[in-house]
This record gives sequence, C-alpha cells and structure tokens, in this order.
Amino acid sequence: MTKTKIIIFISLVAYFAVLNSFRLNYLYTTILDDAYIFLRYAENIVNGYGFVWNIHEAPVEGYTSFLYLVVLITAKYLSIDLESFAIILGILTAALTLYYVFLIYVHLYDKILSKKYSIIFSLMILLILLVFSVVIPGAISPLESTKANR
Repeated sequence: MTKTKIIIFISLVAYFAVLNSFRLNYLYTTILDDAYIFLRYAENIVNGYGFVWNIHEAPVEGYTSFLYLVVLITAKYLSIDLESFAIILGILTAALTLYYVFLIYVHLYDKILSKKYSIIFSLMILLILLVFSVVIPGAISPLESTKANR
C-alpha cells in the first residue's frame, strides 16, 4: 500500500470522526428510532431472552439484517456501548467504502491517464461523493442499511 493511499484512508476516517463529533456536540441530533430495533434485539439476546421484541413473548423477526444483528450482539456481549459502537461502525464502513471507490477509480484511470492525474481525478470523485450523496448521513447513522449498502 502506498503512502498516498494510507493518507487518504486515514483522512477519510478522520473526516467522518470529526463530522460525527460535530453532530453529537453541536447539532444535538439523536439516533433514528429504527436503529433501536436492532439495539433492543441485541440486548434481549445477550440477556438470555432470545430473538424476541418483548420479553416472555413469542419470537418475532423484527430486524432486517441478521448479520448486522450478530455484529451488535457480539459488541453487547463484550460490554461495548451499542449506540457508540453502531456509529463508529458506520464511520469505518463509510471510510472503507470511499477508500475502495478511490482505489477502483485510480485503477480504472491509470490506463488512460498518468498516475498523477488518475489520483487527482479519483480525489475529485471522492469529493463529489462526500458533498452530494447520502454517504455522510449514512456514515453517522447506526442503521443497518447504511452498512449493507457498502
């Protein structure tokens, strides 16, 4: 991995971390209510009640992503705060997604542009994605759909 690629990945993670810090400290926004569905299922499973929405009722599949639920169950089992973990997971998956988009574009444009211009063009595409897309709200949202789309 080249030094430029490492710097770009670290910059993306830092960008989303700062953005999330700003969101938490200055905008006072809360987690969307749909995200709490996963958090409640994870807590019920770790506490021994099984895949139930309400304790002592029949199991109900109210979640939409089993894999994301398993990740949250693992975090809860390790006594990690689920809200913070889900947000950090969103930041990391968004940064990884944009990093891979960058690598794909560098690879595609290496064949028709010089190395310098392929990196510049790929960075311009990243900037467009950061400014004009749902990557930012998705990154700081603990919903599973933002992770599954990556």
